[in-house]
Amino acid sequence: MAAEKKVVDEVRARMDAVSPRRRADLLTAEAYEALRRPDYLRAHVTARLALERQPKHVGASLAYAIAAAGIGNREQALRRLDFVRAHVGIRTRSTLWGAAWALVMLKDWSAEGPLLVLVE
Repeated sequence: MAAEKKVVDEVRARMDAVSPRRRADLLTAEAYEALRRPDYLRAHVTARLALERQPKHVGASLAYAIAAAGIGNREQALRRLDFVRAHVGIRTRSTLWGAAWALVMLKDWSAEGPLLVLVE
């Protein structure tokens, strides 16, 4: 996909100027900024690049799950949500909102659980 390649090239070029130790965190922050707009393709690319650097980065995994759901990739979204659930659980406000956001976009009724916890 040409649009994805354009984002990858642009982000990688910018990251060359950043210290390797900071790249995953900066990419994750950029993914969340893209989700705020919402630009799911940019969020997907930046979260994926963060996970290439740190495969066990929980924040990047949650951003990736939301972005994957936003672009309609159910399998990727659920796989990353499972990773988050296994490593830290879905119990903080951030993980509950992120899981609910992804599941709602997937039209998955299990979004009701995290939403109910958040409402209470």
